[in-house]
Amino acid sequence: MNYIAKANKLTVSYRKLNKFADVARGKNVDYALAMLKSINSRSAVELFKVIHSAKSNAENNFKANSADLVVREIKIGRARLLKRLRFASHSKTGKLLVRQSNIYVILN
Repeated sequence: MNYIAKANKLTVSYRKLNKFADVARGKNVDYALAMLKSINSRSAVELFKVIHSAKSNAENNFKANSADLVVREIKIGRARLLKRLRFASHSKTGKLLVRQSNIYVILN
């Protein structure tokens, strides 16, 4: 059975999240959570939260054993792009693009 958790509109770039998603794909859930816990990065923390949420959904809603759970799939996609202005010298402005992302985790 598949157990799902998702997070939308995270203020972390999808490119940065993809690096840490490769660490967790195909691994045992407890091992993947331990690996992400040891990494000091905001992207790893956000991914940890979503995988932990999927694990909790499996245990509490479906009475699944956490030792048998495997991270089957992690999809990371783009969300909206916030455009802001950054003021510069000599009355000029520059673009500041705030990238957001969505995370979709499936455990098996």
